[in-house]
Amino acid sequence: MEIHAGALHHVLAICQERGIHRAVPEAFDQLFQKAIQAGDGQADFAALHRFMRPA
Repeated sequence: MEIHAGALHHVLAICQERGIHRAVPEAFDQLFQKAIQAGDGQADFAALHRFMRPA
């Protein structure tokens, strides 16, 4: 998850530079950060399903 989060931050920076809407990448960033904080930093995308349910 951590490696994907790093790549996503690059995407967010490019969106900012080029004036591209950031809602979708920001939503994924929130999911990635929740997973990392929960200890899933070394997990793959499958770990995100736990964080996609309503609170």
